[in-house]
Amino acid sequence: MASEDRRPPIPPDMVKRVKARAGYVCQKCGSDDRCEVDHVVPWHIVKVHDEDNLMLLCLPCNRSKGGKVEADGRKTWFDADFFGATA
Repeated sequence: MASEDRRPPIPPDMVKRVKARAGYVCQKCGSDDRCEVDHVVPWHIVKVHDEDNLMLLCLPCNRSKGGKVEADGRKTWFDADFFGATA
């Protein structure tokens, strides 16, 4: 894997702001168990850490999301290919 394809760590100060913005709970189910900062539009598509593209998800929600994008207003996860985005 080329070094430019590796996702660099999200800056710690950005992680703190995203967690605080979310109220320290999963933005999908409301759980506060094992929450992680995740990209709304996956890293492999956007290749940038933008605070507006980060959300807090609990471990189970993050694992079920994987590299997919959530459709606005629906609690369903869709593959990025559905939107015409390719890795």
